Amino acid sequence: MTLKLQPWQASTLIGICGVFAVGATLAFTNPHRQAYQSYASRQLREYLQDNVCTSAFGEFLHKVAARANVLQPLDIRRVR
Repeated sequence: MTLKLQPWQASTLIGICGVFAVGATLAFTNPHRQAYQSYASRQLREYLQDNVCTSAFGEFLHKVAARANVLQPLDIRRVR
Protein backbone atom coordinates (compact mmCIF):
# COMPACT_ATOMS: atom_id res chain seq x y z
CA MET A 1 0.00 0.00 0.00
CA THR A 2 1.48 3.30 -1.13
CA LEU A 3 0.62 6.62 0.45
CA LYS A 4 -0.11 9.23 -2.20
CA LEU A 5 0.15 12.84 -1.09
CA GLN A 6 -0.79 15.93 -2.98
CA PRO A 7 2.13 18.35 -3.49
CA TRP A 8 0.72 20.81 -0.95
CA GLN A 9 0.31 17.99 1.58
CA ALA A 10 3.91 16.87 1.13
CA SER A 11 5.12 20.47 1.51
CA THR A 12 3.06 20.88 4.67
CA LEU A 13 4.42 17.64 6.11
CA ILE A 14 8.01 18.65 5.33
CA GLY A 15 7.41 22.09 6.87
CA ILE A 16 5.96 20.61 10.06
CA CYS A 17 8.90 18.20 10.37
CA GLY A 18 11.33 21.08 9.82
CA VAL A 19 9.71 23.24 12.50
CA PHE A 20 9.74 20.31 14.91
CA ALA A 21 13.42 19.60 14.18
CA VAL A 22 14.42 23.24 14.73
CA GLY A 23 12.41 23.41 17.97
CA ALA A 24 13.95 20.19 19.27
CA THR A 25 17.44 21.45 18.41
CA LEU A 26 16.84 24.74 20.22
CA ALA A 27 15.45 22.97 23.28
CA PHE A 28 18.35 20.50 23.38
CA THR A 29 21.09 23.12 23.03
CA ASN A 30 19.56 25.65 25.43
CA PRO A 31 21.81 26.16 28.51
CA HIS A 32 20.59 25.71 32.07
CA ARG A 33 19.13 28.81 33.71
CA GLN A 34 22.00 29.30 36.17
CA ALA A 35 24.64 28.91 33.45
CA TYR A 36 22.85 31.47 31.28
CA GLN A 37 22.46 33.93 34.17
CA SER A 38 26.16 33.66 34.96
CA TYR A 39 27.04 34.20 31.29
CA ALA A 40 24.65 37.16 30.94
CA SER A 41 25.98 38.79 34.12
CA ARG A 42 29.54 38.42 32.91
CA GLN A 43 28.70 39.84 29.48
CA LEU A 44 26.84 42.80 31.00
CA ARG A 45 29.70 43.55 33.38
CA GLU A 46 32.23 43.43 30.55
CA TYR A 47 30.07 45.66 28.34
CA LEU A 48 29.60 48.21 31.11
CA GLN A 49 33.29 48.24 31.95
CA ASP A 50 34.40 48.58 28.33
CA ASN A 51 31.75 50.93 26.94
CA VAL A 52 29.96 52.81 29.72
CA CYS A 53 31.97 53.10 32.90
CA THR A 54 35.15 54.96 33.68
CA SER A 55 38.01 53.00 35.18
CA ALA A 56 37.16 54.07 38.75
CA PHE A 57 33.52 53.09 38.38
CA GLY A 58 34.60 49.86 36.65
CA GLU A 59 36.61 48.92 39.73
CA PHE A 60 33.52 49.51 41.85
CA LEU A 61 31.41 47.28 39.58
CA HIS A 62 34.07 44.59 39.68
CA LYS A 63 33.97 44.58 43.49
CA VAL A 64 30.15 44.51 43.53
CA ALA A 65 30.08 41.66 41.00
CA ALA A 66 32.67 39.73 43.02
CA ARG A 67 30.51 40.05 46.12
CA ALA A 68 27.46 38.91 44.16
CA ASN A 69 29.46 35.82 43.09
CA VAL A 70 28.86 36.32 39.36
CA LEU A 71 32.53 36.09 38.42
CA GLN A 72 32.65 32.31 38.62
CA PRO A 73 33.75 30.63 35.37
CA LEU A 74 31.14 29.05 33.13
CA ASP A 75 31.11 25.27 33.48
CA ILE A 76 30.68 24.05 29.90
CA ARG A 77 29.97 20.49 31.05
CA ARG A 78 26.77 21.65 32.77
CA VAL A 79 25.41 23.19 29.58
CA ARG A 80 23.30 20.74 27.61
